[in-house]
Amino acid sequence: MSRLYIYTALQFAMFHGPILIVFYVSHGLSLQQVYTLQAIHFLAKLLTEIPAGMFADRVRRRTSLALGALLVAGAYGGIWAGSGFLLFAVMEFLAGAGRAFMSGADSAYIYDELKHRGELSRYSQVESTNFSVLNISFIFYALASGLIASVDIALPYLFSAVFLLAAAGCALLLPEQPVVGPVRGETKKMNQWQIRRAFSAIWKTETLLFATLIGGVYLFLRELNFYTEQPLLTGLGIDIRLFGVLPAVGALLWAVSSFFSPRVFQKVGTSASSILVGCLTVGPAIYLVSGSESLSALVVYAIFYVSYGLGEPLFRILTNRAVEESSLRSTVLSIQSSCALLPFCVIGPWFGSLLDTHSLPAGFGVIASCASMALVLSIVWLLRRGLSLNAA
Repeated sequence: MSRLYIYTALQFAMFHGPILIVFYVSHGLSLQQVYTLQAIHFLAKLLTEIPAGMFADRVRRRTSLALGALLVAGAYGGIWAGSGFLLFAVMEFLAGAGRAFMSGADSAYIYDELKHRGELSRYSQVESTNFSVLNISFIFYALASGLIASVDIALPYLFSAVFLLAAAGCALLLPEQPVVGPVRGETKKMNQWQIRRAFSAIWKTETLLFATLIGGVYLFLRELNFYTEQPLLTGLGIDIRLFGVLPAVGALLWAVSSFFSPRVFQKVGTSASSILVGCLTVGPAIYLVSGSESLSALVVYAIFYVSYGLGEPLFRILTNRAVEESSLRSTVLSIQSSCALLPFCVIGPWFGSLLDTHSLPAGFGVIASCASMALVLSIVWLLRRGLSLNAA
């Protein structure tokens, strides 16, 4: 899996991530407009997610990964070279569509390749290691981000575009067995049938339904929370050259917690793992409602990354083990991702407007409220459905 790990490191070249909001604000955009751009990004991903998953299931995973990286590279290059809300909106839409082709296909690739090699027992560790590689590589990108931006605020986007181009080339070199499933050239009716089968599998499989609903909520909260980071740093008066330090530390915490996520999952089971992720999301958010103006907020904020690191591999592992047909795996993962994208598309612009007109603690209050409801729903769901503590 060494080639996949290289691809993973390259495709997550988010040099622009730690300064994204600062970049757009420097071009005269309000926070509401910035969040609207991100909503457009996620809307594109939402619209493309399921077709992209079907593409990966029916063609090749590596082709999907390469196409996605190429689209994202083009979008980042356009943002670097361009200006104006309309152009930014088009580029964010293109980037969102590209990310859809990359979402889930890597996870499905890992599972099916290990299954073909007769090494499926290694799946949980390889999946979590892939997440760790992603986050360790982001440490480099984050630390470099502020330094590059101090030369030119748009330059991190150019660096991101170049690395994504390299990722596209790397993806095409991945070894892969032919996809088992429907062949190319099938009718639209067959496509719709595959989507129905994927939805049916989620609805009829208790573990899949749990992973889709609860995992989607926490993924939505992760995206919403990500865009509070830069306003927090700005409010604390942190120099832009240091904007990458918090996400770099967070990525390290994410990588370590991702690596140990399967062990936690195996030791305490589905129920306790899900509740742990919920508590690690609710606790920091509640604290930041009242303490976001002190430097201690940075320490508390870092806990969010531990929650991400434990949670995402957990829901991916649950899903891949529960999907019996390999020809549906990417489609199911895409549907799950869509469950998080839709709420952000609706709430994102409103959340940006809230930050424009109110203080940052109001934003953390929204996150705390949503996370609390998700935690309660997790507990109620597990009690009502009787999901095993040791579900695999």
